[in-house]
Parts: sequence; C-alpha cells; structure tokens
Amino acid sequence: MNDETFEAKVRPLADRFTFVKEGDTVATGITAMETFGHTPGHMSFLLDGGAQRMLVNGDVVNHYVWSMQHPDWEVLYDSDKAAAAETRKRVLGMLAEDRMAMQGYHMPAPGVGFVEARDDGFRWVPSTYQFM
Repeated sequence: MNDETFEAKVRPLADRFTFVKEGDTVATGITAMETFGHTPGHMSFLLDGGAQRMLVNGDVVNHYVWSMQHPDWEVLYDSDKAAAAETRKRVLGMLAEDRMAMQGYHMPAPGVGFVEARDDGFRWVPSTYQFM
C-alpha cells in the first residue's frame, strides 16, 4: 500500500481501527513486530505457543532463493528498498539464530519452514507437512 492509498482509504477510517506497534500483544500469544520497508507500516506477527514459536512474516521475504541468499538485493515492489533490505537481514538473522519456524507467503508449499545462515546470506529449509 503506498502513502496515497493509505491516505485515501485508511486514514479516513482511522477512528475505527486499532493500530499496533512493535511489541503490542494483539491476542494471547500473538505479538506485533515492525518489519517496515516492503510497505509503510508493514508488520509481522510472532506466534508464541511456549515450546514452539513461529513468525508470520508477510512480505519480508519475496523469494525463497534470491531474497534469502542476497537479502541486501533490492526488490521492485519494496516501497523503501533500504529499509526492506535491512529488515530482511535483521529478521532472517533472528530466525536463523533462534531456529524459529517461519510462515512466508512467497515460500514454496507448505509455506512453513526454517532459515539457516549460509555464507553471506541465508537458506530456506521447508518443513514437512508433518510439522509436529
């Protein structure tokens, strides 16, 4: 969503929304995470079930190969390319270090997996359908 669309479609209804910011709990076990860059205000959500955690990352990663192997590469659809690249590096680094599961809209089926650090970038490791 670009700024013009936000101002035309969202801002007039702002009194009907509850906007979330970094660290807000939106429901029990679901925490908001600012992942700006792809779009203004882009958010991801950390699902915390105690022993298991997963990040629902929206459009932080645009392709399971080149966005991970080269997180600093620009992506055509990122509104703030520098912020998006920095966000990718930060989020992918966190996921790899914590070995936390990730759900990604642009990941191959089943769309859930893990991130491993590799050379100067990262690698997508898909989960099997039997996630447990």
